[in-house]
Amino acid sequence: MVKMIIDKKILLPTSKDIVWKALFDNEYVKKYMGCMLRKKDDNHLEWYKTIHDFDQVLLYGEIIENKTNEILKIKTFNPHRHYHSKFQLEVSYKLTEIKNKTELRIIQSGFEKLPDGKTVFVENKMGWDHSLSAFKEMIEKENN
Repeated sequence: MVKMIIDKKILLPTSKDIVWKALFDNEYVKKYMGCMLRKKDDNHLEWYKTIHDFDQVLLYGEIIENKTNEILKIKTFNPHRHYHSKFQLEVSYKLTEIKNKTELRIIQSGFEKLPDGKTVFVENKMGWDHSLSAFKEMIEKENN
């Protein structure tokens, strides 16, 4: 099976700590993703939307590595895909300082394990394109 990996980089005109905050603080998350993010405990995250006073979880995340302002690796599970097993994808957020700017690199893998991996790969690739474009635009506006 061909390994499918989403690997995206954007260069942002600000520091790593500001990029990190924008990635995971709801003041910003709702602007570039259209949903909210909450930390359930030290190892678990949920992306969700509130619809008619009810929180609908869009994605669950289990933190497998976390170095603030550097890297966050998580295993994600989409509860809206009705699989016979709990199939997970792995997502890494990596920040690197480059000449007073910050490179954000997103790597997502594990699609080949999913029953509909090709479809999910295409959908997620489009989602990352949209979210990272909105994220970059938001950071650039905040920086001007």
